[in-house]
Amino acid sequence: MRRNLTLTIGLLWFAIAWFVPVHKYGKTLPAVLPGWEAFLVALSPLWEKGDPDDLYEAVLSVASAGTNLFTLTVPFAWYRRSEHFIRLMGWACIASIGLNAQRFLSGPRSDLRVGYLLWWLSFGIVGVACLLPPRSGMPRLT
Repeated sequence: MRRNLTLTIGLLWFAIAWFVPVHKYGKTLPAVLPGWEAFLVALSPLWEKGDPDDLYEAVLSVASAGTNLFTLTVPFAWYRRSEHFIRLMGWACIASIGLNAQRFLSGPRSDLRVGYLLWWLSFGIVGVACLLPPRSGMPRLT
């Protein structure tokens, strides 16, 4: 029960973060950048020609956007009851915390909004849920 509840909370926070402000400046909403728009901005190095000196930032930005796939994959693994894949996605979500902390550590923190923290913490909550012991009805990895 606690595993399902923890996963539900993590996925809920993840979903909410896509619609609330994550950054101070935005295009759609001039005063703030909602989560879905931040995702598009993070992927923008894929279609915009940038300065080769900014390659490191571009790779980090696209990789950070790509970590969303881990969280989006968890419900499918959960539905299929693939305990091995659930654990793999759990560790991937935990590792994503470090990668996604780049914005928090590298830029002015005052520009970040509640959506960023919800999104960032959701990786930890989902990761922990995936690593909790399964119910007795699910197969256990040894």
